[in-house]
Amino acid sequence: MPVVTISPSSATSLREIGLRGPCYVIPMAVDEAALESVSANPRPHDVVVIARLTPSKRIEHCIRAAQLLVRRGWAGKLHILGDGKAQYVKSLRTLGRRLLGEQVFFHGKVSDERRRALLTQVSLLWATSAREGWGLVVTEAARRGTPAVVYDVPGLRDAVRDGITGFVVPPTPQDLAEATLEIFTGRYRQLAANALTSSREYSWDRTTDAFEAALRQTIDQWKLRN
Repeated sequence: MPVVTISPSSATSLREIGLRGPCYVIPMAVDEAALESVSANPRPHDVVVIARLTPSKRIEHCIRAAQLLVRRGWAGKLHILGDGKAQYVKSLRTLGRRLLGEQVFFHGKVSDERRRALLTQVSLLWATSAREGWGLVVTEAARRGTPAVVYDVPGLRDAVRDGITGFVVPPTPQDLAEATLEIFTGRYRQLAANALTSSREYSWDRTTDAFEAALRQTIDQWKLRN
């Protein structure tokens, strides 16, 4: 049976669990409007995380990576957007308060307007999920000229072009922090510009064209068999 998915690494995962039929990778699209250009005004070295606050998103890794940055002299803020089960969120807040004090902010669930504003104001997005289909927030951030450091897991490794629009790193707080320091000490401007340019490739026209091509190919193959 034909299957549609949204990233090459997700297609690989489907093959690994036994899928043998046609598999079409349909590019993602975003509603987020792209900036005209990356502003010349410097942004604070703040980092944002946008996710459902569940264990699979590994927000603890973000807090511990931020602690490592603080030990290296980082004076930025870690902004965590999203909500989850009360007990788990409480544990994250406790950890954040203990390790980062006033350098971490839990915003909870925010409006689209507030999310867009933060993505434009901060310098970097972190994504540390155990896996994603793609990682749409990475593309949304890129539309605002904000590059990303993400874990090398299915989906996220496709959403970021390693060394071009951000960094794809092994899934440890140490690697997350080291890549972030590299960006903040000289790579930010180029990565931000690349991320913005790359994000313009993703449109609903491109997505619908790819979906139509997959449907037509599936229909043609069905006709040949029948």
